[in-house]
Amino acid sequence: MRTSRAGKGTAHGGGMAAMSTRGGVKPTIWPRPIARGLGKITRVLVVSIPALYLLTASAAADTPLGTTIRNYAVAIYDGGISVSNPADVVLGFSDVPLDHWAYAEIMACVSAGIVAGYPDGSYRPTLPVSRDQMAVFISRGLTGGDQHMPTAPAEASFPDVLPDHWAFQYIEYVHACGIAAGYPDGLYHPDYVVNRGQMAVFVARAMAILTGGADLETFNPPTTPTFPDVQPDGDWAWCYLYVEYVACEGVTNGYDDGLYHPERVVTRDQMAVYIARALGLAER
Repeated sequence: MRTSRAGKGTAHGGGMAAMSTRGGVKPTIWPRPIARGLGKITRVLVVSIPALYLLTASAAADTPLGTTIRNYAVAIYDGGISVSNPADVVLGFSDVPLDHWAYAEIMACVSAGIVAGYPDGSYRPTLPVSRDQMAVFISRGLTGGDQHMPTAPAEASFPDVLPDHWAFQYIEYVHACGIAAGYPDGLYHPDYVVNRGQMAVFVARAMAILTGGADLETFNPPTTPTFPDVQPDGDWAWCYLYVEYVACEGVTNGYDDGLYHPERVVTRDQMAVYIARALGLAER
């Protein structure tokens, strides 16, 4: 994708000036998440310590990659954390440094409760996104998080996604909203990976939910297709309207070669960019 974002500073460096300690042991920078809040993204302090440390509010402004805190104190102890305002602390990932091209969008999705990392503290931005995962991300984004998800129906819409499937509630939600349908064989195929053509459909329909569907129903694509590889006829005609819609809305720019590449698999960093921009969580 053309758009990239650069951050300042190093991923896990920076001083710890004005940090008081109990026990005299210096903190060690450690690439693992410590907490997630629902507030505006700030910065993240990630430490591993055997003793209690208190980062004062006055010290926060001088801590390069430390964090967080707009006039709030943070006590970090024995791998745990106590925060006077948890909304000012967000996850940090060992494999998503500040200069990662999708850093802002990934962190926006994390802050909104749409996606989380793995137990080892990584986000794994290059992993492909499957159809069940996509249903989860879209559902959380539209409803405002797991706590706002409606109750799932008693009966399954797809024979391959039964009530005991981990993503059953989310798949039923996007199906009920008209965002995702099954395949001609009647199955949902939750394990199939999502390509960029399909992603445009997911995202465009989700955006239409927010506007009552009017925008997508009345959308007229440009006379000249934005991308030479997605035409109103041909192999990718089925996603043409949706690709043009998300492009016109500033959700995607395509690649440096001028193509959209609808056949390429969507990765977790790309997914975050699509969703964050589509739902207004990040700049388009």
